[in-house]
Amino acid sequence: MAKVLFIQDVLFEYQGIEALSAFLKSKGHDVSLLVLSETGDWNIVREIKRAAPDVLAFSVTSYNYEQALELSSTLKKTSGVLSVFGGAHPTCFPEFIRTEGVDVICRGEGEEAFAELCGALDKKEDIGGILNLWVKGPDGAIRRNGLRPLIEDLDSMPFYDRDIYFGQYPLLRDLSNKRFLVQRGCPYSCSFCFNHSFREMYGGLGKFVRFRSPGNIVREIERVRSLYPLKSVSFNADSFTLHPQFLELLALYRERVGLPFFSNARFNELDGEKIAALKEAGCSYLAIGVESGSERIRNGILHRNMSDSVITGNAALLKKHGIPFSSYVMLGLPTETLEEAVKTLEFLSAIGSDTIMPSIYKPLVGTGLWDFMRQNDLFDGAAVGKEDGVKLPDRRELFNLYKLSHVAVRFPRLMPLIKKLIKLPENPLFQLIFYYNTFAAARVSRNMDFWEMLRLSWKLLKTMNFKNRSVEARRR
Repeated sequence: MAKVLFIQDVLFEYQGIEALSAFLKSKGHDVSLLVLSETGDWNIVREIKRAAPDVLAFSVTSYNYEQALELSSTLKKTSGVLSVFGGAHPTCFPEFIRTEGVDVICRGEGEEAFAELCGALDKKEDIGGILNLWVKGPDGAIRRNGLRPLIEDLDSMPFYDRDIYFGQYPLLRDLSNKRFLVQRGCPYSCSFCFNHSFREMYGGLGKFVRFRSPGNIVREIERVRSLYPLKSVSFNADSFTLHPQFLELLALYRERVGLPFFSNARFNELDGEKIAALKEAGCSYLAIGVESGSERIRNGILHRNMSDSVITGNAALLKKHGIPFSSYVMLGLPTETLEEAVKTLEFLSAIGSDTIMPSIYKPLVGTGLWDFMRQNDLFDGAAVGKEDGVKLPDRRELFNLYKLSHVAVRFPRLMPLIKKLIKLPENPLFQLIFYYNTFAAARVSRNMDFWEMLRLSWKLLKTMNFKNRSVEARRR
């Protein structure tokens, strides 16, 4: 039995960790979790040494890898524990293994590779030839192994190990809304997303887009409802309506679960029949990617291949059937002007978006948009996964617009005033307005009551400050 300690920065339920933990436990390994933001003033290194793991595991993206590296490098000075990094960043940028503090990276799906690694460690066997893993030896030499076939039968996988979070973090356990995986892989090639790179990487190694069966999904929901508080469901899918048994899934869910639910969708996949079925089954909210109100940006830069007319038409159908929706949107996209950013918010208001989920675009290595930026000299410095990574001529105005974006969409008549306000220096009031509207939107879309939202919001605000603190400072 190998002992694995997953480490993450802030308190959030990462389903990738739950999937890995469930699979490793099914193979007899010991798995635990340490959330750094929840350690208070404890000595993090001491806590890790107390756990005495064989493997320190980090699931990282381009947004959060730096702190994980800092911690791993610190531990390497005092311990010989093996560090393994998985997730989108090492998958798309495998040379990441050359970084100090990284012993092993896992590319792509990690369950079988990680289990084989733990089995080899338990038997004190060589780990250098395990598929999906790149391994750095004591001499710095790197063994670059190929990929194993994709796991095509998702029903064969164990249900997620939610207790790795819920057993020690009651705030997450008691949330009324919980997420359930529907699919792996996405057939689209949006330039800002990793999926296109993943699909190319796995060419010839199995079906990339895979779905759980309706019965398997519903059985997991029933199991979770029997163990933990559950008042509403979030279906975790790149696009829920893409499921080949979509109508069957909705019918079974309505019959055996019957709770309000939330999920993602794409405007180009909706039609009257699907929207009516969603409403009948208890859909309380949809989150739909618009990304930009400019067709030049949406289709020419982001490769969304979605016209204004398709979005407008299906938004009207959602309104007709009484299904509220929230729009994902990015501001500060490469080549985007301030006028186009304003147009985006005006477009969201015009289609009747009930809430929005805005973000400032952050460049991600391994994506098509990353390559586009590199080819056109659009990077502002060398920032990876940073909000200041794109050259923006109107940075201050754009960031202020982002913070007032909820207000602009809800109250379009205020847009002339907002255009004047964004010229002001960045200030705490705009940030406070943004926080309130973001958490209020999350509460409504996921059927959370006010006090639940307040507790969660307070926790998130506290942990956000943690991300800016160094590991060395916490050790002191």
